[in-house]
Amino acid sequence: MWKRFSLLLGAVAAIASCTSLAVRSETSPSVLIRMYQWSNAAMLQPADYAEQDYARFYTSDAVLIVDGVEIVRGLPAFVQHFNRIKASGARVQTGMPFEMETRSGNIIYTYHVIRSVRNGEAGCMLAAGHAELRGDKIAVLSLVRTRVDPANPVFADRCRWEER
Repeated sequence: MWKRFSLLLGAVAAIASCTSLAVRSETSPSVLIRMYQWSNAAMLQPADYAEQDYARFYTSDAVLIVDGVEIVRGLPAFVQHFNRIKASGARVQTGMPFEMETRSGNIIYTYHVIRSVRNGEAGCMLAAGHAELRGDKIAVLSLVRTRVDPANPVFADRCRWEER
């Protein structure tokens, strides 16, 4: 766990130290922000996800990598993975606004909070990573996460689940 936390902190520090990266304007949200806004709203709806939902944001061969492990590849796998999470009764929500988002060329770097409820228990993680874009869609989303205590005063507000 400490190795993963060190990697996360190192990634955040490296991203924060890059002065040549431009912070996205809130008036022009990135495809990554739009995707998470959609995902947060869709997670609360009873309907299953469909391929066309993900096709708005991801390339057909998109890859999701979490903590160095490829989780899904391709839109059908995205749909299956997130429908399985939804069917389990778990809920996942990305904190908005991001703690940080910057862009350099076709890469969007992000640092954000992920809130969850699984089996009635609240969870909270910090995530840092990047999205590689192909055109105006996400081709690769790679995140490193570490758990934080949602009761910790430093994280309490950011870890609080938001019903929308």
